[in-house]
Amino acid sequence: MPPQPKKFNLFLLDADVVIHLHELNLWSTLLDRVSCLYMSETIFHECRFYSDDLGNECPIDLSQSGKVKKLQADLANSRKVLAACGCDVVPDAGELEALAILLVSDDFYMCSCDQGAIKGAVIIGKKEQLISPQGVFTEIGHPSPKLAAHPYSDKTLQSIIKQGEVFRIQRFSEITAILSKS
Repeated sequence: MPPQPKKFNLFLLDADVVIHLHELNLWSTLLDRVSCLYMSETIFHECRFYSDDLGNECPIDLSQSGKVKKLQADLANSRKVLAACGCDVVPDAGELEALAILLVSDDFYMCSCDQGAIKGAVIIGKKEQLISPQGVFTEIGHPSPKLAAHPYSDKTLQSIIKQGEVFRIQRFSEITAILSKS
């Protein structure tokens, strides 16, 4: 009998990933291989439907499995993230909440395909806590060729991280001052 993959439970997902995994018919595979998944409350409510192969809107029910847990961010941390990102990167409401959660936790790995979320994580010093959809499926022992394509790949993630590093370096002193305020 082959070894069973570890039950990871510290993935913080963005809405784009949840929707794309439904479209690629990989959502149930992920749920089968993890003990739970996390997302910000805003992102949880953003994931309402996906489009199937025929273009039909199909509803997404994240509460059905019991494995998806909602997290809320502290407003002060959301403000810090927004200030640190400045006008270089403007995350949407769900991404902002996820980044605020990531800001105060070293436990989660954030998975997003969105440039704003990825660059935001780099700006707040959390690039080591980023993982691509391709990386998630590798970690759970189910690599998928579907995820080796842009925008789901490790290669794309690394490219966006490099762009975020430029913003972080350009404003390092300012960002450090913002994030160090209590």
